[in-house]
Amino acid sequence: MRINYYRSIAFGFVIIASTILINAQELSGYVYSDSGEPLAGTNIYILNTNTGTSSNPDGYYLLRLKQGRCKVVFSFLGFTSDTLELNVNVGDKITKDIKLKGSILTASEVTVYAGEYNDAELLVLNVLERKHEYLSKLENYTYKAYTKNVLAVEKNDSLVIGGLLETLSEAFCEYPDEFNETIIARKQTKNFNEAMNIFSAGKIPNILAEEIRIDELRIASPLCSNALDYYSFEILDTIYSGNRSIFKLGFSPREDNSPLFDGTVNIVDKTYAPNSVELFGRSRIQGSVKQNVHIRQGFREYENYFWLPVTVETNFELDMGLPGLPPIQFEQTSIISDYTINNSEFNYEFNQVSFSFTPSPDIDTTDIWKKSQVIPLTAKEQNAAYKIDSIMTHGSFLLRATVAVTQSYPVIASLPFTNFSDFYHYNRVEGHYWGIGLDSKNYLGPVNLKLKGGVGSRDELFKYKFSTKIDIAGKKLSLNASYFRDIAYLDSYYDYSMFDITCQALLEDNDYANYYYKKGFSFGFLFRPASEIEFNSSLNIEEHYGKHNIAELTDDEEIIKSTKAMPVAGGTFNHLTFDITYNNLKYIDYGWITEPDISRDYTYIKLNSDFSSPDIFDSDYKFSRFNLYIDKHNKFSRFLNLNLMFLVGIQSGDKPLQNLFHLPGSYGSFGKPNLFRTIRTDDYLGDRYYCVFIQNNFKNNIFKLLQLPWLEDSKIDLIAFFNAGWLRTPSQSTGETSHTDIWETGLGIRNIINFFRLDFSWGKIETNPDFNVTLQSRIEF
Repeated sequence: MRINYYRSIAFGFVIIASTILINAQELSGYVYSDSGEPLAGTNIYILNTNTGTSSNPDGYYLLRLKQGRCKVVFSFLGFTSDTLELNVNVGDKITKDIKLKGSILTASEVTVYAGEYNDAELLVLNVLERKHEYLSKLENYTYKAYTKNVLAVEKNDSLVIGGLLETLSEAFCEYPDEFNETIIARKQTKNFNEAMNIFSAGKIPNILAEEIRIDELRIASPLCSNALDYYSFEILDTIYSGNRSIFKLGFSPREDNSPLFDGTVNIVDKTYAPNSVELFGRSRIQGSVKQNVHIRQGFREYENYFWLPVTVETNFELDMGLPGLPPIQFEQTSIISDYTINNSEFNYEFNQVSFSFTPSPDIDTTDIWKKSQVIPLTAKEQNAAYKIDSIMTHGSFLLRATVAVTQSYPVIASLPFTNFSDFYHYNRVEGHYWGIGLDSKNYLGPVNLKLKGGVGSRDELFKYKFSTKIDIAGKKLSLNASYFRDIAYLDSYYDYSMFDITCQALLEDNDYANYYYKKGFSFGFLFRPASEIEFNSSLNIEEHYGKHNIAELTDDEEIIKSTKAMPVAGGTFNHLTFDITYNNLKYIDYGWITEPDISRDYTYIKLNSDFSSPDIFDSDYKFSRFNLYIDKHNKFSRFLNLNLMFLVGIQSGDKPLQNLFHLPGSYGSFGKPNLFRTIRTDDYLGDRYYCVFIQNNFKNNIFKLLQLPWLEDSKIDLIAFFNAGWLRTPSQSTGETSHTDIWETGLGIRNIINFFRLDFSWGKIETNPDFNVTLQSRIEF
């Protein structure tokens, strides 16, 4: 058995080595026109396969080949295609320059029909019918992609390259909605590192889709199902590609101020398939960070039926909205190859991550790069990369230190540590808290361990928490347990920000939270029957106590003033919790941080329940609590980007202060949309409440409609909101209840500077018949 084992290992190495040799052959050279001009973006592919590449702006190409006979096709719009026949041996490095001849076409006129549609529109209708025909038969597909990203800044009327980043990725799609793209290899100039190589994040644009996503924007594609409602089309020219005539159509928005593209689309005669598309966003399309978007996309026919993208070029300006920081010119070029279409053995398990990174910095991806189709760097790009790497290696200490600082956050975020607030934070009870937090993250596979501990300068109480989670059955089931002595806030359902508390307390002498201590342990499980659904349950054995509670501290101790100082109920709080969550929001995993994909519609629903009883759990209190949270986001039209939030809380039985609900008021400089602007945190507590938050983001469409100077071409968002709530408050002494009603409405603007928002709101509270008016600036998560 031992001999067979080692034979198997040896045989495996032979197979791996053979695979590398088989894929080591190369064909390279330049593609020129018959006048000697380099043809950038030439479509180069191996006939009767799904493998191909493209030439770079210098006309240079590099195609990986397998051993044996093959035919390589060189195709460029407006030129006669050329086919190169090869007999490839192991290790061959073939060099071949190709010159394509311009084609002259004498084509029949397009028939013009009298009626509802013009000739160009009839062509588009045929294209849409043909597209739906083959997409309806597209069950699943996979592909491999190479993406090159060039970042440059404008200097003295020319572009200076400031960084190059390259990635290899694999994509899996189950038509129509399931998609995942995973980065498998990365390399970049030395002023970046792997953790910062995130600029390829996001699905490669596909003009065949109904919408094209730019940041959080979703723009109707010129080939969407109802394209004629959005765009006007006209025939500009008839050109030639290979043995096919191509109709070149121009298109533009039907409404001048609509956030749509203009450009051209080339349609293959008789097959009614798109050969290539060029899109210009100009000033009509302003994303949160992207502007002046320009997209070019080329297509090729597969299996004599499916037309799918093979090349994508995306250019835009990356504007972070920071004063004095010039926009970064961004050029992204992708080639897509190795399609597999309608694989009967397709069994990819999708989850809520639509884009992710897998390799760690210490994994050698050399062989992956050697076997993959890539676009060679141009001479200018090679010189820039050499210069950047040389400066980073031999430059001044100050320069290298500055770049190291910009790279430090993603590097630190990938280390086995918890949040910064576990190392330091500040509030009126603990004072300056110093501690440490460790997180095993993915280092232990399915086992995750977290440990944090520290002490505050004011309360001088050592606090700690140890927790563990074990994933079972591919994360469908997780077991968790924790042991703790920690500080807690009133209303565990309320969304507090430790970072905001620290900033407010240090800079403004304001601490809006009320605290108590708890110690004990908990254990439970989390079950995921589907990627969108979670069921979580835990048994919590806790003791709550008020030692060092703010109500017991005196002014002599120089405590930061609070709007309220409320004592909590002490004793044993043993309780059972159940949570059910539905969340179809997709996420982008950068490897060190995960962000929601806000360009998609989503629904988030969470139902919390909490039970305690002296008879069952040996608790000092008997209570039950239910809390429902609904967050619904939908884009219905260019003017209607609606976000609806609905909160309900019900409590019965004993009502200790720390279990009461908040009317969620404005609490500081950092916040979320589901807040009342005209009240403060802890102003209103009760045992029953409901809240409705309705917000609509008009983007800059109102400014465009009114043709307001400067604003119509800006990326500033105009937001309207309406909030309403009701709360029942029990008297702690008499048991009688009172009610509070609140409503408010207002306007906000966002993207003056990225993440900064200014709100103007006015509202009315039943206990205060006068209108409360506020002007509030905040940083929005």
